[in-house]
Amino acid sequence: DRTITLPNATGTVALQNASIDMNGTELILDADADTSITADTDDQIDIKIAGADDFTFTANKLDVLSGSTLEVNGTLDINGTELILDADTDDTIHFKIGGNDRITFTTGIIDLKNDGSQSQLRLYCESSNAHYVAVQAPAHADFSGNHTITLPNATGTVALDGDALAYSIVFGG
Repeated sequence: DRTITLPNATGTVALQNASIDMNGTELILDADADTSITADTDDQIDIKIAGADDFTFTANKLDVLSGSTLEVNGTLDINGTELILDADTDDTIHFKIGGNDRITFTTGIIDLKNDGSQSQLRLYCESSNAHYVAVQAPAHADFSGNHTITLPNATGTVALDGDALAYSIVFGG
């Protein structure tokens, strides 16, 4: 014996644990028909919200279209594969914190910006990250333009003279 309970609505009846063969047709998700899932003949599934393609699924690929945002509420596990961040038209990848660009990657350049404190790059030791050495920008009042420190093309130790980098470099033998 089987019992089937029909909803008080017009449409196609789908049974629980049964598959629906869309065969190139559209599944309407709401009453005003501006949201749909379409199984196209081009081997992709389109999800439309407000009448525009917002997401498409193809073999092993999800495309987020129309300026939409894909939110991950949890962990994004890429299982040992590459995470490819496609830069926009300025060939820069932007990491925003609090809505502001704070870390940007451009070919050969990493910018570290801040919200009112001196930017700092920390390099941790090999034992449980117990200690670090920080490279930190000077305070705004101490700047007199932009500066570049070029490391020597040699193995050795950079010597410090008090709080400033010494002009001589001591190399280990």
